[in-house]
Amino acid sequence: MISEDKLRDQALGYTVIPGYDSWPYEGPGRWAVIDPELDLTVWTNDKTAVAVIAVLSCNEMRPLLDRRDELYAAGKSATEAFDILTEGLDIVTGDLAKAPFKPAHLK
Repeated sequence: MISEDKLRDQALGYTVIPGYDSWPYEGPGRWAVIDPELDLTVWTNDKTAVAVIAVLSCNEMRPLLDRRDELYAAGKSATEAFDILTEGLDIVTGDLAKAPFKPAHLK
């Protein structure tokens, strides 16, 4: 039997936070690779979306998702949240539809 905590933790990894969309994967945007080994990436369209993507759901995503939740609760825009989450990282700007990342179900 799977524990309720495990189910809750897995469900939280896929929860969309009101105010920050996780779509669309098209149009102009920015992204930064947080961890190349995990293919852990944060991206934004600088309008409504801030999302965290990894090849597999992993524990390393949780702190980023928690921080994103805190930034939303503090009233930060998608642009401000992305800038805070990716401070000090190399940022790539381009068409999100041509970005080298996508959740597995969109590849």
